[in-house]
Amino acid sequence: MNNNNNNSNMNNVDSLESEKLNIKHNNSNNVELNDEMSFKSKIKIKRIPILFRKIQVVGKNTYGINLPKSWINRLNLKRGDLLQIEEIDNNDLLIKPLSSKPIIKQKDFYIEASSSLSRDITRAYLLGYDNIIIQSTNPKGFNPEEIEEIENSRKSFPGAEYGLEDKNRIILKIIASLEKNEPYQLIHTMFGLTLSMIDGIIDLLNPKSQVNYKSLDDELERIKNIDEKINRSFFLIVRQLRALIQDANLRKIYNIPTLQIMDYRLISHLLENIGDNCVRICESISDFRDILTPLLDKKYTPKSINDDLNINHNEKNNDKLSSNKSKIQNINGYDVVFE
Repeated sequence: MNNNNNNSNMNNVDSLESEKLNIKHNNSNNVELNDEMSFKSKIKIKRIPILFRKIQVVGKNTYGINLPKSWINRLNLKRGDLLQIEEIDNNDLLIKPLSSKPIIKQKDFYIEASSSLSRDITRAYLLGYDNIIIQSTNPKGFNPEEIEEIENSRKSFPGAEYGLEDKNRIILKIIASLEKNEPYQLIHTMFGLTLSMIDGIIDLLNPKSQVNYKSLDDELERIKNIDEKINRSFFLIVRQLRALIQDANLRKIYNIPTLQIMDYRLISHLLENIGDNCVRICESISDFRDILTPLLDKKYTPKSINDDLNINHNEKNNDKLSSNKSKIQNINGYDVVFE
């Protein structure tokens, strides 16, 4: 009897202390939730609270914890039901009923056409929804700008296709699957695309390069267009990684530990940033084209690394440079002088 009383008292203390931690943690969650709900889409976000429990000693060699009552009631569990306990990556335990049914994920995301339309479509895609339902409250339907914005967003996301297109309602169906687009493969795709952008810029700025291109503008545009493919791969990676982080069974099927998911997320973010910086470099090359044109001439060779720039062109190129000298002197606020 004394042991039972002690266990009961410990459980009461555990419940009180856990409740204090839960209230404190959930209050901080409410602040974040209010910030997230600032956008205009009519959606409901249900945040699952994080609960804290102390380990209890039952008998001599048995350890246990109290299970949340709300979880017991939601799954209609009772005393004597079997629970499956599985050790997953990073020494975490996964507890679920032995006869549990697969969780049915909410598939539809409703958006009302507004000034934040493109941002809301991006949010729905990254959150992993299968159907993005866009509705217009205007009796005349979507205006041309909204239709164009929806189409541009659709092109940005792999697997996004039109499921329905009415005057006041458009449905984007996401058909990208994890089986055909594993994160490891997508990372390699992003790496290859990023490397091709860097190689293109190096070839462009290297006077000794043997790569020929139609014109400077065409080559810069070709390099910049690769970034759109990188962005598409990045969006798909984030979508797939979110699915993995939310589903322990999915991580087990594809043998991807939680820590590796974080690594993939960081790598994809860095590669996406490199692509963006390559675009900025291309834009800078275009802005300073008058300065770079003589430097990129295949015939240009400096006397030595320490010498000042000395451009050895034939008379025709020198005449052309002299005629453009007045234009070069004030490019982007820089004074440029050629000897």
